[in-house]
Amino acid sequence: MALDAAELSALFALVSLHGGSRGARESASALAYGDLAPLFWIGVVALGIVAPLLTGFYLLKRENKYAAYAAALLALIGALLLRVAILQAGVFEPLT
Repeated sequence: MALDAAELSALFALVSLHGGSRGARESASALAYGDLAPLFWIGVVALGIVAPLLTGFYLLKRENKYAAYAAALLALIGALLLRVAILQAGVFEPLT
C-alpha cells in the first residue's frame, strides 16, 4: 500500500510539471488534460492505483484471496496503461 501511495504522489508530480522543457510540459498537459486524459485518470490513476489501494485497506480487515488477486491484476493493468500513456504522450524535441 505504501508503494501505491508513493506512485500516486509521483504521478501527480509528473502531471504538475511547471518547469522543464517545452516537450515535457506538452507531454504532461496531454496526460492531464488532452486526448490521453481519460486513459490516464481512469485507467492509470483510478483502476491502477486507487482501486488496489482501497482493496489493500479492505484486506487489512478481512482476508480474501480473490480480492488480493483482483488488486494485483488491477495494479498490473494500471502499470501497463501508464507505460502506454507515457509513450503516446511523448513529444519529440531536438537536442540542438
